Amino acid sequence: AGEGEQGSIHTSDSTLDYVVHFQNSGTYYAEKVVIVDTLDKNLDWTTLEPGYSDHKYSAVISPTGVLQFICETIHLPWQEMTEYGSRGMVAYTIRLKKGLVPGDKIRNTAGIYFDYNEPVITNTTLNTIAAPDGIVETNTEKTVFVYPNPVSNEINVNVKSGVVDGSVKVMDLLGKVVKTERISTGKLDVSSLNTGIYVLQLKVDGQIETVKFVVSH
Repeated sequence: AGEGEQGSIHTSDSTLDYVVHFQNSGTYYAEKVVIVDTLDKNLDWTTLEPGYSDHKYSAVISPTGVLQFICETIHLPWQEMTEYGSRGMVAYTIRLKKGLVPGDKIRNTAGIYFDYNEPVITNTTLNTIAAPDGIVETNTEKTVFVYPNPVSNEINVNVKSGVVDGSVKVMDLLGKVVKTERISTGKLDVSSLNTGIYVLQLKVDGQIETVKFVVSH
């Protein structure tokens, strides 16, 4: 699930549902089917919950996040024998890691092994953490740079081209303005801000630009 080509979701959509479909397109019964799914680093592997399947399976996950659904003695018919009977599916849910920020991506691809054959590779799903309502990410071409990032006291603001015009706004991830200041030296004091993720907004050559930064005291 998700909106648009990037599969945009919010951190409040904390649980993702995955379904892997498979079909025996060979010429004889498949006695064993193994689905291998390497979980994304932005998922909390400890929250994995195997779900429904139309075949009996065992599920195991390695310390490196490799998930396997193993269907033993499945005796799965081939497609030409029966279109419906040659199919199967497994489902599971898993939660996002805490602390993800807008722009973080979660991808998922599985390999399906029928007996000793080469794996059939599924499509790759994509979800992207979107900015919360009230924040529009306009700095897609990196025209504005801030450093150091994370920052504790003072952040430098560099503009790749153009001139900064007017005030700089700093917003939290709910879109609330927490600081407004005119910037002339390219430096901004953020020492008064609490630890967290913020969005800096400024006008460059008449265009509004935004860039994220992290305050870490």
